[in-house]
Amino acid sequence: MADSDDWRVTISVSHARAGQAQQSLSLRQVEEDIRGQVGRGIAVGAGEAQIFLYADTETAAGDAERIARDVLAGHGMTAESAVHRWHPIEERWETPDVPMPQTKDERQAEHERLVADEAAESQATGVAQWDVRAELSSHHQRTRRADQAGGTARRHGHGRAGRSGLGVPALLTARMAVALIPPAP
Repeated sequence: MADSDDWRVTISVSHARAGQAQQSLSLRQVEEDIRGQVGRGIAVGAGEAQIFLYADTETAAGDAERIARDVLAGHGMTAESAVHRWHPIEERWETPDVPMPQTKDERQAEHERLVADEAAESQATGVAQWDVRAELSSHHQRTRRADQAGGTARRHGHGRAGRSGLGVPALLTARMAVALIPPAP
């Protein structure tokens, strides 16, 4: 895949012998200085001891990283940095050496792996990754539709179904929508 993905530079700042208030003030100043030098194409954010730079290309991320290092050096600070690329299917930041899927089959395999990982996480934690809610007019309808969708019915106006994994919400929503459409006369 080309350089059109989202890129992030994470800069972990080391403070040398400064108090907490001074560190916080210094980091804010460094963040502002970096923001002023990298230009509009780079989004800049900061946490307690980290600065994040977001770019559209790997080249822009590398340029922003170099500018940030120069600004930090000017403030007498050192830092470690890492560049990551957003993986839209895996939904996480990856190092640039992780190959992106190139074919439909590779994208499908990664999607299936994500679904399996989310299902395993749901089972391990006992918490559904998402749920679907449908408003129905009677408890009988709610119970029937919930049974069809594999969920639960509540007496006070809605049915609910929780599931783990990505992709299942769309399937369940479609199943519930079809179940909710009244039959043709």
